[in-house]
Amino acid sequence: MARSLRFWLEAPEASQLDPGDVPMVLGVVLVRAARSGLCAMLSDPRVLDMILSHHHHLTAREAAEMRLTCEWLERHAPDTQRLALVLQGAVAYGDRLALALCLREAVRSGQVGGPDGAALLALAEATLGIREQDLVEPHRFA
Repeated sequence: MARSLRFWLEAPEASQLDPGDVPMVLGVVLVRAARSGLCAMLSDPRVLDMILSHHHHLTAREAAEMRLTCEWLERHAPDTQRLALVLQGAVAYGDRLALALCLREAVRSGQVGGPDGAALLALAEATLGIREQDLVEPHRFA
């Protein structure tokens, strides 16, 4: 899976994103945010693991393994602006919104706070392409 996703990240216009790779692509976005310094709290692998674990209902070990794979994939991803455009075009809004709401919950619960909380919400809006009003109230999809 990671190898085909790596090739997709390098040339997204060459093929469609496999729906099974969506969680990894969203994980790559989190890793990119951590490495870019956008959110200092994300630079702590434990915080990334916690978010991945919560969002994807993974054990701590599974989340750590996913993070390591996402870290490897992130090195092959395009620049952040292009990654955001590709992500927004290939990943359904509901999937991106679900991650943004998970980030919002991490901020609300105090797991990520202060300037980092604002940075996470900015990530949701800019990179994930989430409308600000959609982060205000929880949404339920039928």
